[in-house]
Amino acid sequence: MNRPPIAGGGGYRYRTSAVPGGWNSATKIEGEVLAGWQFLRGPHALALYGGVNVTENRLDQPDPYNRDQGTQFGIKGVAEWFYRIDDNWIGTTSLGGSTADGTAVARASLSRRVDARFSLGAEAQASTDWLEQNAGAGLFLDVPFADRQWRVAGGWRWSSDSDNGPYGTLSYYAPF
Repeated sequence: MNRPPIAGGGGYRYRTSAVPGGWNSATKIEGEVLAGWQFLRGPHALALYGGVNVTENRLDQPDPYNRDQGTQFGIKGVAEWFYRIDDNWIGTTSLGGSTADGTAVARASLSRRVDARFSLGAEAQASTDWLEQNAGAGLFLDVPFADRQWRVAGGWRWSSDSDNGPYGTLSYYAPF
């Protein structure tokens, strides 16, 4: 089974003594190509993926202490577990890591299908890399549309290296 190529991006700020004012901003773009297997047993599904990924961190100001700046290539692995509790409830967990930027990520969610048009749920995540550790918790809305899915999520994020605060994401999933 192949997992579709994934691409994403966003922005972040971090503390550093290498720039005036002590804060630097960056834009991150990443992509991955993973292949794997899915094992199904009753209401459970376990998916294991491995492959390559690339990250690009573009800093607003040069920072000799940030080893993530520029382009990094690496190996990535992901394990995902899905559990259909009943016709309306689904629980998920995932673990992943990448050598491109030295990250490890753990996520969990619980969602309830409200009707055929959308599901509501809660999510939690924790991640670490060489620069920081962070955690977050929030709520999301999943909207299926013609074998595709939109997800809007928001919540609160705690960070060891930047200010705590709200987060928001918009995701689009389209199998091929």
